[in-house]
Amino acid sequence: MAYINLPLKLSELSNHPSKMDRRQPIDIADLVEWAYQVQKVDLADGPVSSQGYGATGVARVEQVGALGIRVDSFMNLGAPVHPDADEVHSAVLRLGGWKTGCVLEFGRSGLVPDPMVGKEPRARPVMGRTGYRMLRDHNRNPIACVITWDGPDWREIEFARTKYAFWHQALSELSDSLRRIRLSSYLVTGPSAIPRPWERRIDNTQKP
Repeated sequence: MAYINLPLKLSELSNHPSKMDRRQPIDIADLVEWAYQVQKVDLADGPVSSQGYGATGVARVEQVGALGIRVDSFMNLGAPVHPDADEVHSAVLRLGGWKTGCVLEFGRSGLVPDPMVGKEPRARPVMGRTGYRMLRDHNRNPIACVITWDGPDWREIEFARTKYAFWHQALSELSDSLRRIRLSSYLVTGPSAIPRPWERRIDNTQKP
C-alpha cells in the first residue's frame, strides 16, 4: 500500500494552540512598586509610551508652557526606563486627584496602608491612691468607675481604613487600565490585597 505525504496547509497550522503569552504575571501593587522604586520612572527620562507622550514628556511640555521658552540641556535625570514602567506612570497620572496621589505615595514608599485589623479603643479603669477612681452622686455614693481609653480612637481607625479603601480602589482601576493597554513584558493581575480586611472574622495577615 502506497502512502502519499501531503504538506500541511497554512489553515491547519493556524488551528494549533495559540502562541503562549510569555509575559510575566505580576500583581498590580508589585508592578507599581517596581516602576517607582526600581525604575524610578517619575525621576528618569523614559521612552515615549504607546499612548503618546511619556510621563516625563508631559512634564517637559508643562515646563515649556510655564516658562514660555524651551531650555535645551544635555542633563539626563536618570537612565532610560523600561517602557512598561513609563506606561504605568502615565496610567497613574491619568487616574487623577486623590487616586494618583495615593498610588504615588505608597508606590514610592513600598508600604501598604495599615487597615488596622483588629484595632479598637479599649476602656481601662483609672486607679487612684485607694483603688479605682469613682464618679459619685450628690450623696457621695459611688455610681460609676472613671475610665480612660487605650489604643487608637475611632476617628483614627476610620481615617486609616478609608485610606486603605481608597488605595485598593485606585489599584483596581489602574489594573483595569493597564490590562487594556497590554504591557510588553508584564501580565497585570490583582490587586490580590483584600478590599476590606477589617470586615473578615480572621486576620489573614497573621502567620500561624
